[in-house]
Amino acid sequence: AKRLVYSLHTEYNLSIQRALSRALGLLASRQCEAVRKAGGIDPLVAVLKGSPCPEAALAVLNVAAAPAARRELLDLGAVEALVKLLLHGADDSFGEPMQQEDAVQMASYAAGALANLTASSPEASRRALAAGAVAALSGLLAAGRSDLEAKSWASAALGHMQSAPSAPSVPPRAAARSAAAAAAAAA
Repeated sequence: AKRLVYSLHTEYNLSIQRALSRALGLLASRQCEAVRKAGGIDPLVAVLKGSPCPEAALAVLNVAAAPAARRELLDLGAVEALVKLLLHGADDSFGEPMQQEDAVQMASYAAGALANLTASSPEASRRALAAGAVAALSGLLAAGRSDLEAKSWASAALGHMQSAPSAPSVPPRAAARSAAAAAAAAA
């Protein structure tokens, strides 16, 4: 894990960053604590902030499943970076055009990472709400191009944010519109 983290931290080529992020993501799915202890969270969040990278979102999704890693992810701004990916990742705002398949995959991983981060974390929920996660996740639910997994992760993240203490309630009309839009998209 240490060699992967060092390589990711020093690499500037996006293709290689993607490969290293994927390797760390796969490792984190089995040995999350090893990735965290090796210092993998900081360079993964840096990659997320620097470019639309589905593999980095996958790695954050897997690392965020461990409660011990959530504090570090919050401190580094992972929530805000993930919401930004959901809001702007598939367009040209990062300067890199993205393939449709990568955009759908990235949205799924980013929604999953938000779901894992907001699980039992009122602070992550507040940050996600402040960053615009409701609009981003609701858009993902309503989008026809999203896959079922992305919609499932988006629903979970919205549920976690809704159940967080002091979270604003979703107006019934907005919830009904989101549910109707999601049902129409699924049909």
